[in-house]
Amino acid sequence: MAKKQRTRRTGRSGQTKSKRGGKKTQLYTSSRGKTVEFLPMPPMLLARIEDQVDKQFGDIPVPTYEADSIGGVQHLQHTENTVESAEDIAAWAEYQALLSQKSEKVSSLVLRALQIECLRPIIDDDDDWVERMEFMEMEVPEGKYDRQLCWVESQFIGSSDDISACMSIPMELAGVSEEDMAAAEKMFRDTVQEETA
Repeated sequence: MAKKQRTRRTGRSGQTKSKRGGKKTQLYTSSRGKTVEFLPMPPMLLARIEDQVDKQFGDIPVPTYEADSIGGVQHLQHTENTVESAEDIAAWAEYQALLSQKSEKVSSLVLRALQIECLRPIIDDDDDWVERMEFMEMEVPEGKYDRQLCWVESQFIGSSDDISACMSIPMELAGVSEEDMAAAEKMFRDTVQEETA
């Protein structure tokens, strides 16, 4: 006997939450009229992404400076308010650039993970969208995941609300706090804006 699927409206137009076989999912229809099923973001995957990026970038040391004190010379970490010399300014700028690159890498990998692990396209016109892309002389990747990313970016996302949904719904389904979701969404938006600029 088939299990009955429980569904409830969430208040957002075109969205429903359902529980199938104990899994929380949420249907979402984008501003372009494309529907996907969102799944929870695996929390351990986020930790693995952060570990991977930490290994790639290593420890990013904060620039230091020397200050005289009663006990002798101390080595203190710079802040944006303590850089004065041209050398300190250059070291601080390099430090900030590395932190920014690391943050962008995490954001990019989280975005890819969200689009691959947490978003199941419900594509009813697969051949049609491919033909349209080819008509516009746009390359459609052959690989399964590259093709899915291409579909999400070219067919699904049509507004900033859709971008927010890609980040917030899987996190919400995974039970991530609103504060953490807001921070992740800001990081995500900043990355998307930089990639589209």
